[in-house]
Amino acid sequence: MIQITIKHNKKKKRTKSRYNKKNKVEIIQLCIEGGLLFFKIMEYLKAVHLF
Repeated sequence: MIQITIKHNKKKKRTKSRYNKKNKVEIIQLCIEGGLLFFKIMEYLKAVHLF
């Protein structure tokens, strides 16, 4: 995730401020999706350990 955000930051400097806000929202959404996936994996591992 860190490498992806760095790539987006490089693009932000070239683009206008309007696009910067959109990119920030996209990065936040990606982070949220990644966090949800991680949470689902952790829940799955807990379920496996219970059985």
